[in-house]
Amino acid sequence: MITTHRIIDEDGEQMTPVRRLREARGWAQFKLAVESGLSIGTIAAAERWGLMTPRTVRRLAAAFQVSEEELHSRGEEE
Repeated sequence: MITTHRIIDEDGEQMTPVRRLREARGWAQFKLAVESGLSIGTIAAAERWGLMTPRTVRRLAAAFQVSEEELHSRGEEE
């Protein structure tokens, strides 16, 4: 299992990189599930706890068209 860092958004809310990337695209969890081929439960776990298997990381990176490393980013470069 791989865990990611949580970042704080402009409203002070903790957010994982997966959620930040999804919301930046205006996607619902269902849309991300369709694009990645993952279940909504897997998407929710990645967003809520930052827990992902290597397979999940690969699929999400492909769906978002970002590097796998960006899914572990703290978001400091933005």
